[in-house]
Amino acid sequence: MQERSVFEYWSHAASILPMEDYSYSLFPRHAFRENSSSWFPKDPELEKNVLRRIEMEGPLRSRDFDSKKSGTSGWWNWKPAKKALERLFMEGRLDVSHRIGFDKVYDLPERILPDPVLQKVPTQEEYCRHLIFRTLQSHGLASLEEISYLRNRETSTCIRKEAAHLIEDGELIEVQLEGQGPLLLTRSETLKGAHSLPKGVKILSPFDNSVIHRAKLNRLFDFEYQIECYTPKAKRKFGYFTLPLLYRDRFIGRLDAKRDRKSRILHVLSCHFEEGIDPLRHQEELHSELQCFSQFQCCDKLSGFSQNLL
Repeated sequence: MQERSVFEYWSHAASILPMEDYSYSLFPRHAFRENSSSWFPKDPELEKNVLRRIEMEGPLRSRDFDSKKSGTSGWWNWKPAKKALERLFMEGRLDVSHRIGFDKVYDLPERILPDPVLQKVPTQEEYCRHLIFRTLQSHGLASLEEISYLRNRETSTCIRKEAAHLIEDGELIEVQLEGQGPLLLTRSETLKGAHSLPKGVKILSPFDNSVIHRAKLNRLFDFEYQIECYTPKAKRKFGYFTLPLLYRDRFIGRLDAKRDRKSRILHVLSCHFEEGIDPLRHQEELHSELQCFSQFQCCDKLSGFSQNLL
């Protein structure tokens, strides 16, 4: 983030986005200024004081403010200053400069943005077309419901209207998987282009674009998947934080691993393959991928692979 090639904001979820998309984030930011969210209630006086401190002192974290929590404990039981910081962030009056651990460091946008041109606010139609094209760039295929995921009613309606115009103009094509499920949209060049398949086994994040919409994943790849960290331990089938395994154009299984920060060891806790998949056939490629994954997790050693492969 400090290179200013990306920025942090809310997209389909809390996201790191390319800086070239910054101006498109201004549309929901400005709309949020009229929103009386219960998560981030308006407190003009506190927001004014928070902004003044950051203007005078430079980038600050929530812990730099003294106000305390009230009521019961919990993830979202934030102290007033934290709520004010998040509201200012959602409104676009503050940005996240960087993080220290999990802590956001907030600063003024003009101190962060590499190019003032990025502050041009798009029209609603431009914003909706951006959502359509960015979704299709990331997913290849997507339904209108997926493109509109977590958007408000006004934006969802606009997306439908813009999609209809793009279909009429021939920029988008409607397709359906063997007559099942909702119509999916794709770009005409996506169907025309040649696409190469990835080599070897790939360990994916539970939030990877290819698996984030679970129903479509099941329809396209016949792969039922969910992250089980929110499932009671007694009801888990595959593990606390299972990761999908992709081999070329097929999801072949899932793997559960845990990093020991102190010893810098990545422990493979379990590995489950889909029916009809021979684990030994993928042993070498999966081991190679795990070595890379282990390095990515800042681990020096891999443990449990041989015992849990079968």
